Amino acid sequence: MLFRSPAAVSFHSFVNRILNFLPLLLSLGAALLVASLLLLAMNANPTDAITSMGQGAFGTENATAETLVKAIPILLVGIGICIAFRGGVVNIGGEGQMICGHRRTRSRDLQQLGAMMAGAAGEDRVVKTKEVTV
Repeated sequence: MLFRSPAAVSFHSFVNRILNFLPLLLSLGAALLVASLLLLAMNANPTDAITSMGQGAFGTENATAETLVKAIPILLVGIGICIAFRGGVVNIGGEGQMICGHRRTRSRDLQQLGAMMAGAAGEDRVVKTKEVTV
């Protein structure tokens, strides 16, 4: 039975973590390379374009907040699809489901607002007229 020293175990876990992130880093690099090639084909400076994109998304606190407001619902849809895949259910069209859910929620909110306004108007009428039952 082999016994490893704590330093060897620590180095081994460090290398495993780096290897786990390698596909992510490679895909990010490939995406930047393809985007740069497309920008060069359009006679644009890739460095300026990528810098402007970063500034637009994260340049100010407001830009960062807007980026998060747009990204979080899409991330939640992705998590839901991952859970469905883990359960063996095939789920396609997550973005469309998100839009339909948003519209349904919005229509329900408008219905509740209408009911509250009607209730407020009716409540006002009930206060003005007093009924006496014997």
